[in-house]
Amino acid sequence: MAKRKPKGWRNESTRHSLASKGIKSGQKIKKSKLPKKALNVPVKLNDSQRLGMIMDYESGQLSDKETLRLFSDLIRNGMAWTLQGHYGRTAVALIDSGWLFKDGSINQDKVDENSL
Repeated sequence: MAKRKPKGWRNESTRHSLASKGIKSGQKIKKSKLPKKALNVPVKLNDSQRLGMIMDYESGQLSDKETLRLFSDLIRNGMAWTLQGHYGRTAVALIDSGWLFKDGSINQDKVDENSL
């Protein structure tokens, strides 16, 4: 009988690709490492709200601020890395461009600077 792969094995390639971008999926970011102006108010969406926002996002009906809130929530709960590739790539792009921090909090300085 062949040995079964350990539980969670199929997520290894995702974890490694995220790690190559500097995102550590298994480690919490300490609040002391965040800039003081980070919007640390958690965006808590229930499943139906999240699904509604995803549908609105895919149909182009979300404002820029709502899009940031959606991706903030998806990063915080890890769904950005498990949904189809577009969501992970967009989350990484928002992090790289400074709109979101690696823990999913919104960069309020950037939001204020761009009058969103």
